[in-house]
Amino acid sequence: MRFKLYSLFILGMAIAFSACEGKKVIDHKAKLRTINASYNAGDINLLVDYEPVYISNIQYLNFSLFREFLEGTHKIQIKNAGGTILVDTSLLMTENRHYSLFLYDSLNNLRYKVVDENYVTPPGSNCKVRFLHFSNTAPQVDVARDADSVPMFANYHNGLNSEYIQMTDGWHQFKALGAGGMTTLTVQNPTFYKAGAFYTLYLRGNVGATGNDSLSFFVIESTLDYL
Repeated sequence: MRFKLYSLFILGMAIAFSACEGKKVIDHKAKLRTINASYNAGDINLLVDYEPVYISNIQYLNFSLFREFLEGTHKIQIKNAGGTILVDTSLLMTENRHYSLFLYDSLNNLRYKVVDENYVTPPGSNCKVRFLHFSNTAPQVDVARDADSVPMFANYHNGLNSEYIQMTDGWHQFKALGAGGMTTLTVQNPTFYKAGAFYTLYLRGNVGATGNDSLSFFVIESTLDYL
């Protein structure tokens, strides 16, 4: 009788163990990156749930790789090199989503924007591009591509962003125009846009400035390997 009870106990344990093995806990994760588009902020770092994410600070016109976090609500802070908190907020991250956190200037006031990315791979010899207006002092703008007479992005003011738009790969050149297209504010150097990639094109800097804070476009290329 004892032998039978012992055998049943062992069998029960084996079944329970097998059930646990078949239902391993899977972490549900999202991804977040940080883009420093703020000249006034200086070097920055991201803290998630009060813990620094990167060993080195992110300089102006630089950005991080995507970092994985468990899905759910997280405390998000951005500090400058001196430790001053510039952003203090919370972010709900959903499983399998990508988020981009931009820090930028608006008439010398610090702003931030979180964008929930929509990475749907473009077919064939196409890529995708979007525009964000993060210039500190530029007015409302239209953004035209190459010699197109109709702007690809029309009437964008500071802090506004578009969705991704599909376009053919190859060499392209964008220019920022004063709303209505009467004044050319800045022209991008010709840039090669790769098939299958995602491009973030943002306007940064100050009108009339020179050097590192001159008004110009900044481009971030994201490929499936990067994501």
